[in-house]
This record gives sequence, structure tokens and C-alpha cells, in this order.
Amino acid sequence: MRSSRRFAADSESVRQSREFVIDILVDAPSDVQASIAMMVSELATNAFIHGGSGFDVTIERARAFIRVEVRDEGIGAPALQSPGPSEPHGRGLQIVMKLSSEWGISREPEQVGKTVWFKVN
Repeated sequence: MRSSRRFAADSESVRQSREFVIDILVDAPSDVQASIAMMVSELATNAFIHGGSGFDVTIERARAFIRVEVRDEGIGAPALQSPGPSEPHGRGLQIVMKLSSEWGISREPEQVGKTVWFKVN
């Protein structure tokens, strides 16, 4: 099963994207829902703040995994950061890396923007 939704370029969309994935994953274990909602929240925030655009969230459910993609039209390239304890930002991709089975960033050659995706087994 595959579900997608487009979100506007505003801060309310971060909450809406979390609710979207929880609604889709209503029958998944609560710890899986919480992990995926947190990762989507981080990626949606990055898309809104750094991408400066609306974004799409796509969820693919298979027997062995759940794959989530967050796509925006921003030109920047996401990068893992190592913020110090007193720095309030920069942990989003670290969270995705720790909570997912695998993750990555992809770009389509003829499209503006990028997709940050993750899988949970």
C-alpha cells in the first residue's frame, strides 16, 4: 500500500504530516508509530525551514518494512551535523539515522529538489 499527501510551506504542516503518518499507521505498534512520526516531523521541519517549500510525504507499507519519503523543492543538500550539547538545532538527520533501518537522500536529474527517505523493518 502506498499513500501520499502534499503539505503547504508553513509550520502547521509539520504537525499535520505527523498526524497523516499516524493515521496511515493506525494498526502498527505504538513504538513504530512514535518513531516514524518523530522522523517525519524532523524531515518535514527540514523541508519547511531549509527547503523553503511545501513538501510531499509518501508512505509505502510492505510486509517486511515501512518506507517513508519526504520530498521538497529546495535546492540545498541535507547533511549530517554534529551539534554540541548547547546548540538547539542540527539533530534531525541524526535522529533519522538512529531510528531507521536505513535512510538516504535522492535527487531526480530533471527535477528541482530532493527526497529524504527512510525504512523501518
